[in-house]
Amino acid sequence: MIIIPRSFLWPVIRLPRQLLIVMKEEFGGRTILIDVINPVVEYLGTKNFAKVGVIGTKRTISSGTYENKVKERSPATSVVSMATPLLVP
Repeated sequence: MIIIPRSFLWPVIRLPRQLLIVMKEEFGGRTILIDVINPVVEYLGTKNFAKVGVIGTKRTISSGTYENKVKERSPATSVVSMATPLLVP
């Protein structure tokens, strides 16, 4: 998820569903919430990829979110992840 309050971008790796509901109620009119993980996973689920690669910050990769969600959606897909800390200095 990316939370955009005013002109700031705040990346959120995992956001519990209840917290998302509360945030939408609290900030719905002033903030745009954009899910960046699930659309990617859904797209990958429509393809027949044998292997996919994920690059991201150390936090993104260590969370295992992409790998876990891809495995849930497409168990036969192999996921290779690499932390690239220079992407976000």
